[in-house]
Amino acid sequence: MHKYYKGSQFNLLIDEKLDEVVIFNTFSGSVCCLEKDVWNTICNNKVNETCKYFNELKEQGLIVPSDVDQVGMIQYNENLAKFADNRTNLSFVIAPTLKCNLRCYYCFESNQNDTLIASDEMLDSTINFIESMMNNETKSLHINWFGGEPMLAYDFILKFSDRIKQVTSNHNIKYTSAMISNGVFLTKEKAKILKERCNLNRVQITLDGTRDEYCKRKGTVPKVFDTVIKNIIDCSDILDINIRLNCDRDNYNDLLTVVDQLFKNNNLSNHVKVYLAPIGDFNKKGIECFSNDEFSEYKIKFDNYIQTNYPEHVLQTKELKPRTCYCGLKRNTNYAIGPQGEIYTCEHDLGINEKVVGDIKNGLYYTEYHKKFLELNLSDKCKMCKLLPLCLGGCPSVRYNSGKEECCINERMVKYLVLKKLNNKN
Repeated sequence: MHKYYKGSQFNLLIDEKLDEVVIFNTFSGSVCCLEKDVWNTICNNKVNETCKYFNELKEQGLIVPSDVDQVGMIQYNENLAKFADNRTNLSFVIAPTLKCNLRCYYCFESNQNDTLIASDEMLDSTINFIESMMNNETKSLHINWFGGEPMLAYDFILKFSDRIKQVTSNHNIKYTSAMISNGVFLTKEKAKILKERCNLNRVQITLDGTRDEYCKRKGTVPKVFDTVIKNIIDCSDILDINIRLNCDRDNYNDLLTVVDQLFKNNNLSNHVKVYLAPIGDFNKKGIECFSNDEFSEYKIKFDNYIQTNYPEHVLQTKELKPRTCYCGLKRNTNYAIGPQGEIYTCEHDLGINEKVVGDIKNGLYYTEYHKKFLELNLSDKCKMCKLLPLCLGGCPSVRYNSGKEECCINERMVKYLVLKKLNNKN
């Protein structure tokens, strides 16, 4: 007797023509063009070994044994990734200060007036903590400098980097770092030093619009905007500069003008990368945010604008790869570290006392918050979604705090990206 197979619940119809269809499987990542009669057989969930292309369909993940629980497989693999003691590639977010020189109205941190900068004692403890996380399997260490504004702790970053490079060299571990900065203090001279002494290779800088819009949203003056633009230009040949364009319903056209100024006026289309990002209401201030569907519309429109006007620019395109964990910080060997050595599960929790889950001297506290964060379950809606392997329910921090799904992608965006990739191959 032939064993029956069923169509994978993660088969997504991308395109349909008169006699064939294009299918993308979000679990396996395969894209297949099929005759409609084969597709109809798959949809009827009664596939056996006599089916046309049976072995190929099985290999590409479009059919699975009828008793397989694919959602269960995803949850099992996520738990393995979360709780496995895998220290091969260590990664930490370090915020040496929560102090910031700007006042972005949408910022999720409420303590930008905090003047504390990490001490030398905290530096020693952080080095010891990170070294304690290493073992014989560790091949790389990556630090993402965060804040506040990390450049306000420039001296700390240099001293830390000098020390950690000695440690990684002793253990034969590759060391790299990156930074999320507002760019105000990132001069050409400092960029060169950061690259050489800190192995810094990438910086993300946020722009909210042209000069007037930028100043309004960041609570600053025109001179600051001009300084950031100059620093982007000056540093673009030293570091990989990723420009995050924070977007809502009111500033989209203004962001296009910013891109034009950078690419046309300053010839940066081949020297920096730009991408559109939605603003989130992390502090529940009543900010009007995009829905997932709305943002997808703007993102597609933005990508088309860039491709039409600046075809030489390489867009940052979301990879359609199944996840084992939503992000690295949900793994039990990666954490965010605050300026007093406090440990968090997520950089969005920085400065929130009730979300501290440990410290670098004593390790984890095994708090109720941390337990619930790690055990966060998928909703029934997520379990039924064809995009689950790509999304895993969305950002766990946002899900935990909002109590609802936080989709990070939708079918329209997936179809757009798959067709774009197929068209580029032709």
